[in-house]
Amino acid sequence: MKLLILADDFTGAMDSGVQLSLRNIPTTVAVSPNAGENWLTEDCEVLSVNMETRHLSALDAYNCIRSFLEKYAIPGCYVYIKTDSALRGNVGPSFQAALDVLGGPLAFVPALPAMNRVTRNGICYIEGELLENSIFRHDPRTPALKSRIPEILSTSDTHFTCRIVPTSHIQDFDSLSAERSADVYLFDCETEAQIETIGEKLADCRLYGLTAGCAGFARTFHRHIPFRTAASAPPASNGPVLFVSGSVNDKTMAQLAAAQSLGYPVLSLSAAISRCFQEGADPENSPQDIFTEACSCLSHGRSVVLATALSGEHLYRAKDSEQGRMDSLRFHETVANLTASLVQSIIEETGLETLAVFGGDMVAAILKKLSCRKVSAWGEICSGVPLCTFYYRGKTRTLVSKSGGFGQPDVIPVIEQYFINQRRI
Repeated sequence: MKLLILADDFTGAMDSGVQLSLRNIPTTVAVSPNAGENWLTEDCEVLSVNMETRHLSALDAYNCIRSFLEKYAIPGCYVYIKTDSALRGNVGPSFQAALDVLGGPLAFVPALPAMNRVTRNGICYIEGELLENSIFRHDPRTPALKSRIPEILSTSDTHFTCRIVPTSHIQDFDSLSAERSADVYLFDCETEAQIETIGEKLADCRLYGLTAGCAGFARTFHRHIPFRTAASAPPASNGPVLFVSGSVNDKTMAQLAAAQSLGYPVLSLSAAISRCFQEGADPENSPQDIFTEACSCLSHGRSVVLATALSGEHLYRAKDSEQGRMDSLRFHETVANLTASLVQSIIEETGLETLAVFGGDMVAAILKKLSCRKVSAWGEICSGVPLCTFYYRGKTRTLVSKSGGFGQPDVIPVIEQYFINQRRI
């Protein structure tokens, strides 16, 4: 294992991992940090781990990252802290843990220009808007309320220093890095070309050992880390696709609406979720009407969409109270358990081979329900939509995952068309 990627959710682990698998570099993605005890003997060059830290307390996130690195960050192994492109979760505590275990400095490149997410003067912009004014301001669990990245990184649990590296200073970073004037170097970045330049500079300065950012910067690793490669072919997939949406991001809502307008069966789970949450019904019991309709569609070769909500208004919002936070946690657990149980029942009833899931928490919940500890990354269907395989009930199956905030409105038919084209080859 030459590269260890630590992400705070599953789609993040996948998004970064596929940047290496696209180059035929053997890549394993772990469903959780507790998925296995033999990672160091894994026959892979890259291990990308869903650390499940996004919704933890700052202290718990710090301890989780620190203990994992102490165990698995072997000498000579490159480490990448994969951050959310909207900077949600415990970014600062994760950096502090990495610095405390590995030492500094840490180079941070948070931009994702391919998705129009850039960093300018240390400030994050999403599609031309300040992060705090973007669609992520309304995230139900981790709303983005700040745009200046050093402020986002700074918490009561962090004590590292941070220095912004403007785009005009990238070429001069050699002299800046020689000063070792900060624990974290935060790079402004607005283009793919600048990402490549930053990668080259960090490699020249021998500061490639500990880096952080989103999937954009992970694309540079194959140029500067001596990976072993192995020929691979994209996985074959038969039959229709079961789409599962566990996100209420505005982009996902637009994707669901577009699918409905094209005639896709979009089945809402909101009523069943509400019954389980408010009346205490067992989430392990699949809603029979939805189960029957989904199985009927799939058995007739028709793709179907399961949606935990069809608008943000369908999501339960907890009040700012201890009881409200407990209810919020219980609600999200209800959503995950009900949906994962339903997906498992559908797979076992229909023999489904192809699954596409939107939302990192939902992907992890489904894979855990299927007792799947790891997946193999293969590549991307399109930008931000990674492709992998997993093993269940004696068969290798295909999984597509997507962060709720990624993708164009037509992403559902694009994913389905990809598999149709693969079957024609």
